[in-house]
Amino acid sequence: MELKRTAVYEPKDIEAWFHQYRDVIIEHAVMPTDIYNFDELGFRVGMGKDQWIITREPYRKAYLSTDTNRELVTMMETISGDGVDLPPMIILAGAQFLHQWFKNSALPNHYLLGLSETGYSNDELAFDWLKHFNVYSSRRQLGAYRLLIFNSHGSHLTKEFIKYCDNQKIIPFTLPPHTSHLLQPLNVVIFQPYKHHHSEAVKQATRTGCTNFNKVKFLHAIESIRRQTFKLSTIKSAFRQAGLVPYNPQIVLNSIREARPTTPPSTTL
Repeated sequence: MELKRTAVYEPKDIEAWFHQYRDVIIEHAVMPTDIYNFDELGFRVGMGKDQWIITREPYRKAYLSTDTNRELVTMMETISGDGVDLPPMIILAGAQFLHQWFKNSALPNHYLLGLSETGYSNDELAFDWLKHFNVYSSRRQLGAYRLLIFNSHGSHLTKEFIKYCDNQKIIPFTLPPHTSHLLQPLNVVIFQPYKHHHSEAVKQATRTGCTNFNKVKFLHAIESIRRQTFKLSTIKSAFRQAGLVPYNPQIVLNSIREARPTTPPSTTL
């Protein structure tokens, strides 16, 4: 599927986007420290990989680790071109926060929490995240401007969102449609191991007798899952493989050309 998606893009269109990216960086003197990528990732909190869990005790039955809590939690994550991850926003499904969700939790105080009926982001929550991003990115800001790379989802492009970016000298820089798998560092490198480490946490809990990996357990485990995922070298690799930091469009352009189907020469009978 990834090869088919890559094959539909014209290298010249992707190259034009890279040129725009380069021009913005040069015009506003944006440093790698101030280049950020933001995206959302949904987790079914109690679902690991499809596999049987076999216990040593003969009196315990084997069961599927995925047959547990399927409630959605959305993680809103941000990484920088110099290899740093900012505190995330966690969106939980519900009408109000309940005390028992956080009792005995290892959740850091600088994580931002949000609520929606579905567990997905919306306009209001996206704006709350933007203000959260401004607080933590401004503390390490080196230049006058920050560049924020993200997909063109509607909830990120409200008038309120754009106005706030303008006032804070945050440059919103959107990806071309359906190119996250090519150009977005979080998608290119980070999210796959992120899902893997979550799955491992569910599996480990299952092996120790947990039969319902719910949002309480997810909130308790998420800091450990993130620390395994968001490593300095991994984040830098993500920006490098996306061709963004250091600036190297050929990494992406070559992958597109290699994936494009070749038409065999016609033969004349």
